[in-house]
Amino acid sequence: MLHSLKRYTHVSISNSLVVCLLLFFSVSPISANADVIVVVNKDMPIESISRIELKQIYLGRLNTLPGSQHHLQPIDQSERSNVFKVFYSEVVGFYGVKLQRYRARFLFSGKGRLPESAGSSEAILERVRKDPTAIGYVDVEIDIADTEVKEVFRLPHRSPASEFDAGEKAKVTE
Repeated sequence: MLHSLKRYTHVSISNSLVVCLLLFFSVSPISANADVIVVVNKDMPIESISRIELKQIYLGRLNTLPGSQHHLQPIDQSERSNVFKVFYSEVVGFYGVKLQRYRARFLFSGKGRLPESAGSSEAILERVRKDPTAIGYVDVEIDIADTEVKEVFRLPHRSPASEFDAGEKAKVTE
């Protein structure tokens, strides 16, 4: 009897572990293959931007384009969207509770303001098209060819050597 109880407990624990792992990986919100692009108004004097600069912009630490006086207004997706989760985990380095804590401390510090939320990729494109200071990120599946916006960054970053280059700056055209 004792031997069968030990065997049952071992099988039960093994099954529980398998179920937990399956649940974890099936509800994981981040897809490693998700492509996200960052867009600005076509009149914005910027052709590309670094991952480091994007992180600073979306954390509220950078309000103007490097080397210019052009103000930036970052626009966010809905926090529940996969695009939001991919962007913040890949560019900023965190999302969820950690991001909420950072934003709460940032707001109470009075040092700046947070990105505005537009909801969906389509809403962000509309905002960026109308606002020459807006910068937003959208799903790469969204067609931007006829929308008066331009792509300045793409995830996954195609050039791994430059993503960690702290000296990399946005290319500004005046």
